[in-house]
Amino acid sequence: MLVRQVKAEICRIRAYDPDDFESALVATKGRARLPFGWTALDLARFRARQEPIRLLDGELANSRLATEIAAIALQLQRLQKEKPILLPIDQVREMFSQRKVVVSGAVLRLVQAGILKVVDGKYHTGKAREFFFSGVEHEHYEPAGDMAVERE
Repeated sequence: MLVRQVKAEICRIRAYDPDDFESALVATKGRARLPFGWTALDLARFRARQEPIRLLDGELANSRLATEIAAIALQLQRLQKEKPILLPIDQVREMFSQRKVVVSGAVLRLVQAGILKVVDGKYHTGKAREFFFSGVEHEHYEPAGDMAVERE
């Protein structure tokens, strides 16, 4: 009874369709809880903006795109713990309004710098590659502290 009332109140306040909200609850049961309508990538980007990093690699230190992707990957890894993370290039491309080849190149540069580790080196069309964030704080990156920026 109480649960039903809480769900009804959430739907009323947020203007959610009750049936859509119920479907979302069923789909996410047993998974990490994210704000309704958010993906793990959205949450990771939000957290990356709250806790920005600075890359220490000389080739990447001035790359805004590589730095933001690395910060997102770090947050995704914190969410996933010991499991691999996904960096779907099309979604990341849209997030930054960049061309696919530019985002792919930035991700590859992060792999080459040892910040990301590819789980399976063989590429399968239509499947997002799995990675581990393998960067080491104070070796590959450092917290940027008060350098948080608001971009949209």
